[in-house]
Amino acid sequence: MNVKYQYIVGVQAQVFFNFIGAVNNSIDAYMKPWLNIWEKWEFLGPKGFVHTNEVMFGDVVTLKNTEFGTFLAVNSGKTKVITEQVSLLSTNANWSITRVSGNKKGNLTTLDEFLLNNGNYFINVTRSGILSEIKLTTYKSKATRFRVIDLTVPQG
Repeated sequence: MNVKYQYIVGVQAQVFFNFIGAVNNSIDAYMKPWLNIWEKWEFLGPKGFVHTNEVMFGDVVTLKNTEFGTFLAVNSGKTKVITEQVSLLSTNANWSITRVSGNKKGNLTTLDEFLLNNGNYFINVTRSGILSEIKLTTYKSKATRFRVIDLTVPQG
């Protein structure tokens, strides 16, 4: 199924199958081995712009946590993944959707593996289970691959 902006999704690491999440009153993003309300994200355009198009490879997106209203971002030192308040929303919260292999364009689907990168920095999941800190890397590997689990409830 094609993924659209405003869809509610879980973002699952493909090497260890854990999910990116946020915690209330914490700046660090984390990984958990389950998908619950704190691991739900909404696809939005850059700077939180809302539209209803389909998400395409090569798009720059922001990911808004639906429970806390914070955005997935890179810290200022480009060493780890954090969550950022909407009032502070910057280019650190912009993520490119990059295809792992093959044609660099096309629609993102729930079957696709992809990379989430901010410039030359990729989200890097280093082990299974709970990770209280998500590191960044400049190298592509199996540990930088993700897919979306669509949680959008159909209307009507």
